[in-house]
Amino acid sequence: MAGFSGDGNSQQIGSMPNINVFGYPSVKCEECGSEVFIPGVIFKKILGFLVGGGSDEISIPVKVAVCSKCGNISPEDKKIIKQQEENFKKAEAAKSKSGLII
Repeated sequence: MAGFSGDGNSQQIGSMPNINVFGYPSVKCEECGSEVFIPGVIFKKILGFLVGGGSDEISIPVKVAVCSKCGNISPEDKKIIKQQEENFKKAEAAKSKSGLII
């Protein structure tokens, strides 16, 4: 997490000036409406040879934010995951059309 300033009312983000973030809307869980998220990990199974790990399938951990109340993945992380999955499907479709075998 970016460092909080001493007054507890503003959060310094990178080299941005002090901004009182509490005046802005919070991201809420799509399932239960909670605003509190905790760190979590999902594991993606991929073929080991793609990352130099041999031919066996391996699990790669991916950090996500998880709702502390219901366990739902944050909407922000869901967007990123969905976009990456769509990119993967498009790349796989392009490989199939070109006849490229990996």
